[in-house]
Amino acid sequence: MATEVLISNALVRSWTRDPGKVRVYTGDTWFLEAAEQLFELTSDAARIGSGMATLLVKPDGIATGSARTVVDWALRSGFEIHDAAAVSMDHNGIRALWYHQWNIASAERRLLADLLCGLSPALLLVLGRSDDTDDEWPCAVQLTELKGPTAPHLRRLEHLRGVLPGGSYLLNQVHSADEPADALRELGVYFPARRRQRTFERVVTGHDASAEARRIADELDEAHGGFSTEEEPAWEALQPLRRRGESDSNLCRRLLHESIREDLQWPLLVAGAGCLPMRTPSGSVALANPPASAWDPGRPIAAPRGGVDRSMVHRRSEAEFFVTGIGPATIDDEGCRVFEAAVQMARMHPLHSDHVGAQWGHLDLFHLMEGVRQACIAGGQTAFGAKRSDVFVVRSFGAEFSSGPPAFDGQPLDLRVRVTADREYRENGDGPVTGLRASIDITDDEAGTVGRAWGTYSWVSRDSFLELRRAMRAQTQGGAQPPAQNEPATPLPLPPTVAESEVLRLDPRSSVVSREGAAPGELVLAVDVTHPVHFDHPLDHIPGMLLLEAARQAALLTIDPADRAGKVVSRVDAKFVSFADYDRPVTIRTLEIPAEESADVPYGGAQSGAGPAGDDGTHERDAQEYRVEFVQDDQVATVATVVVTDGGR
Repeated sequence: MATEVLISNALVRSWTRDPGKVRVYTGDTWFLEAAEQLFELTSDAARIGSGMATLLVKPDGIATGSARTVVDWALRSGFEIHDAAAVSMDHNGIRALWYHQWNIASAERRLLADLLCGLSPALLLVLGRSDDTDDEWPCAVQLTELKGPTAPHLRRLEHLRGVLPGGSYLLNQVHSADEPADALRELGVYFPARRRQRTFERVVTGHDASAEARRIADELDEAHGGFSTEEEPAWEALQPLRRRGESDSNLCRRLLHESIREDLQWPLLVAGAGCLPMRTPSGSVALANPPASAWDPGRPIAAPRGGVDRSMVHRRSEAEFFVTGIGPATIDDEGCRVFEAAVQMARMHPLHSDHVGAQWGHLDLFHLMEGVRQACIAGGQTAFGAKRSDVFVVRSFGAEFSSGPPAFDGQPLDLRVRVTADREYRENGDGPVTGLRASIDITDDEAGTVGRAWGTYSWVSRDSFLELRRAMRAQTQGGAQPPAQNEPATPLPLPPTVAESEVLRLDPRSSVVSREGAAPGELVLAVDVTHPVHFDHPLDHIPGMLLLEAARQAALLTIDPADRAGKVVSRVDAKFVSFADYDRPVTIRTLEIPAEESADVPYGGAQSGAGPAGDDGTHERDAQEYRVEFVQDDQVATVATVVVTDGGR
């Protein structure tokens, strides 16, 4: 199994509860170097990393003679010290350490930190917990909670920072990694590879470095300690340097840009930390840390956010882009690769919300499927190596609600999409992944399971796709003419469509089927290549989601008009046999499947066709099931099974 997948798996499951951190750290050099090294050393890297923490006694802690106090506190608080070292930080080192948070640091804070790191080395402690400690939180999370917050007014006596001298925002004596992922990343910053290898070996073997830590702490305290964090003596030391009428803040700002005597550096730090701004007036950190409560057992891991844009899913309009986040590949208990995405369903969409009857005000299954489709395309790139320029080909696609379509309320409907690769298709059997057979769980963190989807899809280079299209068109009445990317085909004239009210729509452009030119009992597909949703971007073929919409409308038209408004589509299962072209007519044939031949459980029960078996309950059958075929050039291009149920279910 590739190391990057193992690292992603450990990140998601064991090392962080922040989806943003998962996305960022999989591209962070300091983290990756440390994580890769740990995985090379042990097969139990996820657990080892979770049980490790880093605690840094900063140069201000050394200046106040607090290094030994910190060591004794750590041992007294139930931590084990596996490694200890005096480390020196320059201006690049401290920016690496706080790279994802320092975007809000004021210019004055950065200058003070540069001055601080030059005072002395710092003491780094690598901590763990005893094997018999039954703790629910990782070691780094426990340590951060016991260390206490940065803000002085929030510290308590039981906190480490509560027992140390000093009370300013900057001079807080100690720093700890907030989560296991941060501890690994910080080891990547503090140590080169060889020294880091020694640390990992000590952690894995449970080495006791407490005596070494006490010795180093005592040496640092003796060599560099003895200073006070009291502001009054600091201002007295700086007073001779003050210009006439100069304010405290202007005095400190000026001195930070000048060369001053070594004996005045500590007074400047104490005075500046007390009067200068520590952060920018507005904005937030680029990467925040989750609260410790995020690690509480049973609490769901937050859905991924960011890491995707509309070009990844081949969308031109932001309004047609529904993926809000994408996560990396992980491995489930069955050994299958998995990725998660977050999608947000629009409450007012020109197509997916354009309904009357029972569907109005509820999530449209096809809207959900479009969000899932986009998530699969994005995940193919982030988790399986597809290129952004590749063309994605959907071969089968199905979905169902678990217990009927959710109703929209006043809030955006944010859903979690978990895609499991039941099978990976590879080039030449063992080459790069070129496609997936996927099962997809769709959940709401508050409401639970919403539905599920399934399907197969693959990706090819654009050149390979053009060759495929040429070969397919050569076998049809369209001839071997190039597809639309080179010389666009001429679409058929748009026939008059069925009245929008007949298919429970408000906008005439939402009707996509016509009776003109159709044989009795059949329909023809009405393809409007200028439609802003179905043809959000140029296509050389009829999009699959347009075919599914036509399948829905064909099924609805078979229902008695008196009953039609109370129906919703609760399940669809489609197989795309070949591409359908828009320069030749497409015939739609609809057949109602007798009850004895159809599934008895439209929500959550056993699936027919490509859908997986369900196990979350059954419902009394009140569904009508239809087989809808799309025929072009006397060949079935697409076949879909559509299940229509009462909207109140």
